[in-house]
Amino acid sequence: MRVVIPSRRAAVQIAYVLRRRSLRLLRWSSRGVKVAAFDRAGASLLVRNGYGRSDHWVLPGGGVGRRETPEVRRIAELCGERALDGEW
Repeated sequence: MRVVIPSRRAAVQIAYVLRRRSLRLLRWSSRGVKVAAFDRAGASLLVRNGYGRSDHWVLPGGGVGRRETPEVRRIAELCGERALDGEW
């Protein structure tokens, strides 16, 4: 009998869906940030997530930790998602 091992991407998708449903069931609230970033020419920075609806382009963002301020998270998101050429 052959055991099928899901790909890493499929495993992330499954974990994401299970987490979202669990949090909704428990009515757990979370905090997050979204960042609107523009370069000098006025183009906006968009990302495609590897979880959820990965076919959509969205603003970069993420969850805010318990001891983290939204301002700190915003800077971390920009540093993690920005273009490597430093134009953002």
